Amino acid sequence: MVLLKLLSFLLDISGISLLELAIANDAWIEYNGDPERFCGFWSCCQSCIKYKESLFPMLLLIIGNTTYIHGFGLNVLSSLNIVKNNKLSVYMLQITAISLVAALGVYTRDIIWISNLDKHILGFSYDVSWVAVTLSILSAVLQFCITKSEYEQI
Repeated sequence: MVLLKLLSFLLDISGISLLELAIANDAWIEYNGDPERFCGFWSCCQSCIKYKESLFPMLLLIIGNTTYIHGFGLNVLSSLNIVKNNKLSVYMLQITAISLVAALGVYTRDIIWISNLDKHILGFSYDVSWVAVTLSILSAVLQFCITKSEYEQI
């Protein structure tokens, strides 16, 4: 049980770190593979990239990051037996996964299909955010298994 909780902590910490790296970095789209010609959430090279900006994916990414941090905090508090109900951290991690998948889905739709950007490639931040989504899903499943086994022991 301790090994599963440790693995869950490591998944949470690495997922939060990768998600914050993806949000802070502006390498979401690169024009012709040139890292100097980029576009992200915070700034954009206006001379090379023209697309309709949407605040909805950014809002969902920030919500996902916030719930990820809160889920991790609740996970720590429940491991220290300060919070007795471990299900809340599982719910927070599920909200994280849903909001991150929705954010990346809307962003992909806006960039790929609506803007029809042929010469653009998705950058480093986009890939890192999908890795963070995978880690949040794995952490939620692992936390659910830990919670289920704790309730079966009672």
